[in-house]
Amino acid sequence: VQVKLFNSSTFSDMHSERDFLNQFVYPAVRSMCRRRRVDFSWIDFRWGGVTHSDSQAGKGVLKCLDKIDECHIPLANHLRVPMMIGLLGERVGWVPEITDRPRQIAAERHPWVVEDPWSEYSVTALEMAHAWLRRPYGAEAFFFLRNKDFMEDRNFK
Repeated sequence: VQVKLFNSSTFSDMHSERDFLNQFVYPAVRSMCRRRRVDFSWIDFRWGGVTHSDSQAGKGVLKCLDKIDECHIPLANHLRVPMMIGLLGERVGWVPEITDRPRQIAAERHPWVVEDPWSEYSVTALEMAHAWLRRPYGAEAFFFLRNKDFMEDRNFK
């Protein structure tokens, strides 16, 4: 059995949180899963996933949404539900205009990205909508919100 998780947050914040998940939490989960003969992996786009040529071709948004479709938990009757961790902080991320090439390319496979209300969503919000909000059967999605005051805490620094 293979289980894959998608890590979603803006590229501009949540570095410490993503590093902690990648260095400590996910390897521990992988170890527990391995003992149960489950192959656990995760996708963090800071390590790749969208290449320079993808970006140049305007395929960044499409690649994000397609990768979410690869991240799932298999259930009975061949049903697969998306699996995502969403980390939200002080930023919303990049919001491509409805006429921008990356949104238009994504719309060829995912027409909803140019429809209301989704047409005004950031890429991070589109990822979360694709994994969770737009699924009629649900998803294993967990969202964590960081209080902006946390970053000002001297104990954190």
